[in-house]
Amino acid sequence: MDWTRVMTQFWDERARDNAPHFIATKAASYDQPNIAAFFASGEEEVSRFLAAIDYTSSGDEIMLEIGCGIGRMTRAFARRFGTVNAIDISPEMIDQGQRYLADCSNVHLSVSSGTDLRQFDNASIDFCFSYIVFQHIPDPTITLNYISEIGRVLKPGGIAYFQVNTDTRPLNRLRRRLQLRNRLQRLLGGPNYISPAWAGSALRVDTLRQAIGTAGLKLERLTGVGTQYTWVLCQC
Repeated sequence: MDWTRVMTQFWDERARDNAPHFIATKAASYDQPNIAAFFASGEEEVSRFLAAIDYTSSGDEIMLEIGCGIGRMTRAFARRFGTVNAIDISPEMIDQGQRYLADCSNVHLSVSSGTDLRQFDNASIDFCFSYIVFQHIPDPTITLNYISEIGRVLKPGGIAYFQVNTDTRPLNRLRRRLQLRNRLQRLLGGPNYISPAWAGSALRVDTLRQAIGTAGLKLERLTGVGTQYTWVLCQC
């Protein structure tokens, strides 16, 4: 399966349809998306997540946001970090993000492969972050490769804080329901709005721990184990 193609097509379609809603449904309703509230939610969450790990930027650090969408959280990061590299698999998301963040001169948005961090040099990033992104990746081996790549691009002493899904059993049941719904939609000739690029995948906790160690990262904190919102704090 060409997961890059599947993920790119799915998120390009969602971006053209209603990017704010599909990025943050609680902050942007489908019928009446509130862009101000959408970006305000990014500011609130960035403040909360950085406070949770007691992280304060000096203002000079280089950070990487994996899965930036149209920049909901990127704008908030730009106020705190010297340089913000923000990537997304969807060219449409990046195009919209460039318009929304045109005033942020320290933000560099780019389209990613959806499988690695090939555009970044070894030991070039001070802080790496990702939220509600890895949970949507259909193949867990891709997420594991991202962890390896995070270890590669972080500077010695660099910090990674990211969220993954470790709730494996419910996800398996959800995936089966989505597959059945897809088959029914194809039979009826209707559009296929449900995709593996939304259902995603989960990681076993032991596999996650092993990948972190193999990447040369030191696991500092693991919270929300066994849930969709498992937070990982690592240091290189």
